[in-house]
Amino acid sequence: MKKFLSTISVAAFVLVNSLPITVSAATTDATLVKSINISDAGSACRLRLGDLNGDGRLDFLMVQATSDNPSQVNALTAFDHTGTKMWKIGTDNNQSGTDRDEPCQIYDIDNDGDNEVIAVMSRKVKILNGKDGKEEREFNLPANDACDAILICNVSGNTYPSDMIFKNRYGSAYVVDKNGKLLWSFKGTTGHYPWNYDFDGDGKDEIMMSYTMLDHDGKSLWTAKNPIDHADCVQIGELDGNSSNGLEIVLGTQGDYTVQAYNWKGNFLWWSNQLVEGQQVVLEDFDKNSPGLEVFGLDRINRSTNGQDALFAFNSSGKLVWKENPTNKGGYATVIRKVSNWDGSNTPYCLAYRRGGGAKPGLYEISGNKAFQFATDGNAEVGDICGDGSEEVIFYDNTKLNIYAHSDEDYSQPAPQPGNTRKQIKQHYNYSRYVSGECLKNGNQTTPTPTKTTPPTPTPTQTNDLKGDINGDGAINSIDFAYLRSYLLGINVPFPNVTKTGDINNDNFVNSIDFAILRQILLGISTNY
Repeated sequence: MKKFLSTISVAAFVLVNSLPITVSAATTDATLVKSINISDAGSACRLRLGDLNGDGRLDFLMVQATSDNPSQVNALTAFDHTGTKMWKIGTDNNQSGTDRDEPCQIYDIDNDGDNEVIAVMSRKVKILNGKDGKEEREFNLPANDACDAILICNVSGNTYPSDMIFKNRYGSAYVVDKNGKLLWSFKGTTGHYPWNYDFDGDGKDEIMMSYTMLDHDGKSLWTAKNPIDHADCVQIGELDGNSSNGLEIVLGTQGDYTVQAYNWKGNFLWWSNQLVEGQQVVLEDFDKNSPGLEVFGLDRINRSTNGQDALFAFNSSGKLVWKENPTNKGGYATVIRKVSNWDGSNTPYCLAYRRGGGAKPGLYEISGNKAFQFATDGNAEVGDICGDGSEEVIFYDNTKLNIYAHSDEDYSQPAPQPGNTRKQIKQHYNYSRYVSGECLKNGNQTTPTPTKTTPPTPTPTQTNDLKGDINGDGAINSIDFAYLRSYLLGINVPFPNVTKTGDINNDNFVNSIDFAILRQILLGISTNY
């Protein structure tokens, strides 16, 4: 990355060795539940997850890039969840791999109930039928080099996200509608992968573009402190655990402000100078005993031939609670992902793989303990393949795709709602190898980007168990919001049914997730609850 990073590597190494050493508990081997031959896809492919055939299960799309920079898509090969090849377009180019994203996503861009594949091929944006790979339509790129990555968003205030951002490697981004019409463009630092969310609740997304927050029309709202080069990733969520003040933003960067946090309006919260290059960060409630969310990340300590990297964790207020003391050398290419619901108990872990030095990939707790490890390494993704609520970890190389679970499971079981196409979650339709993302509720099954809609008029029930109607008066309003907040703060509320009416997502718990959902309902944001 930057040459100056190496000058502070020694200081970072001293810091690492000064931190407490974690005493690790026993590590459990993850269970291999399915292995699929993907050799027909060709070399150096990267995986996308999505329900392509409409059976309610996640399928596998192997994406092979071209060798140019930014890359286009050379070939696509689709396998269903059993490993049966569904279709392929393009031929193997024997590519050795890239260090970039491929411009390809799986998403229902026309809102017809079936997922399409959106890919840049031969300098055209192609919309392909997910079931058979046949081209449905195409349009021109907004610029010849705008093929570094694709992000689905909603800057137009539509009833569902149907706008798209196409960017070049680092200097320009273009926002188009679903037909390719240019809405606006941005010239400036884009970072690896921006992230979108309707922070102000007006039904139109704002875009965190590297260090700069853009309004839905492309106007700059604020810029982060002391921006150096580019932000490597963007994460948003209720970092402080207080939903009344909106979401927070955490950037993985470099230089003096290696990891930095802001509220969504741009007010600076905290930063850390205890790292060299916090290239990857993820947000989750990794510590159930601490307020807010925690930041798990990766520090690239040394990018030399005998390089090293180290995992780290901050609490919600920016205190470094743990950092790895690396012993392996010759590897600084670790990649992390969050696994939010590995065993169905909503216990999150940080997945770290491609660690180098013979270290096996694993799932790490906030304490630094490696709780689970995997027998194979390579590229990896996370998803609820079976649709049972718990997540699997998928490792793959040029020939094989291995699916791991926390224990034995019947992979052949039908989907919970067979015959219905599973709607893409945002983390899957805005895929990037650079781990930008969000944490709005437990589990990677994050809600689609919210859009402004008129909330349905609640119908009172005789049992007074209407979800969200805390005081049982037949209406869902700000009074219920205040009562639910009091209940979560441990203040007694005079409504015994709160354990039922407050459990809005029906997970048998009343917690901050239900509070966030109720807030979305009151803001008129589309929700399935």
